[in-house]
Amino acid sequence: MKKFKLIFLFILFVNFSFAQNYLSITYLKVPRQNMKEFLTLHKELSEAAMNENRLIKGHFVYSHRHANNYSLVIVNTFDNPADIGKDQSVSASNLTSYANTLSENDKKSFNEKRSKWFRMYIEGHSDEVRTRRQNSGFQSEDFDPTKKSIVVVSWYNPKWSNLNEFSQLFEKQKFDNEKKLGNCQYAMSSGHYSGSGPTFSAAMWYPSWEAFAKNESDLDKLESENPENEDGARMWEIGGDHWDDILVSVGQMVDGKFVLAK
Repeated sequence: MKKFKLIFLFILFVNFSFAQNYLSITYLKVPRQNMKEFLTLHKELSEAAMNENRLIKGHFVYSHRHANNYSLVIVNTFDNPADIGKDQSVSASNLTSYANTLSENDKKSFNEKRSKWFRMYIEGHSDEVRTRRQNSGFQSEDFDPTKKSIVVVSWYNPKWSNLNEFSQLFEKQKFDNEKKLGNCQYAMSSGHYSGSGPTFSAAMWYPSWEAFAKNESDLDKLESENPENEDGARMWEIGGDHWDDILVSVGQMVDGKFVLAK
C-alpha cells in the first residue's frame, strides 16, 4: 500500500478484503447516460447514511464491461445475514435524520436527490446474498484496493453433491495457477446463500487490461504444456453451467467517504 501510512494498512484491508462471511450483492440497470449523475448522488447519499450505528463492514461499486445485462454491481459485506436487513433500516433512518438537520430548502433538495437516486437504484435491479468460502484464494503484497482494477467474475453451477469436490479442484486448477503466474493480485470464491445465483463463484482482480491479457496468454501456454490434465477435465465435467463477467472497480467506502478508484 503506497498511499497510506502503515498505521492504516490493517484498517483498509479489513474494509476491502471481503473477510466478512456474507456478501450482499445488488445488480443495477442504471442507463449509461445517467451513470455520472447516479454516482454523484450515490456518493452523497452513501456518505450521509454512514454512522457508527451501521452494521455494514464494506461497500464497493463496480462498473460492468462485458457479458450479462446490468450496468453496475454494488457489494456490501457483513458479519452475518441478519445484519443485512437491519442495516437497510438503519441506513434509511440515518438519511432521514441527516435531512432533518438541514434547512427547509436544503432538506427539500436533499430529499429530491434521495428520491431520484432511489428510482435509478431500484428500477430493474436484482439481489443475492453469497457466503465467502473460507481459506480460499490469495492476496499479493502489492495489491492496492484504491486503484482501478479489472475484475473477472467466473460463475459455475455444480450440483450441491459435487460442490466440495469442485471447490477443491478449482482452488488447485485455477487459483494456484493464477498465483503462480503473478498477473492476478487478489482472488476469492463464494457460494450461494439466498436470492438467485449459481452455487459457486470466483472473482479475480488484475491491475490493468494489459495484465489481464497477459494472464490469458500465460494460461493458454500453461495449459498447452499439460494437455492431459485429469483434474482439469474433472472440474469442467462437474462444473455445470458456466459464464464469466468482466467488471471495472469504481469506488469504495473508506473511513466514511466514498472514494473513487484511480
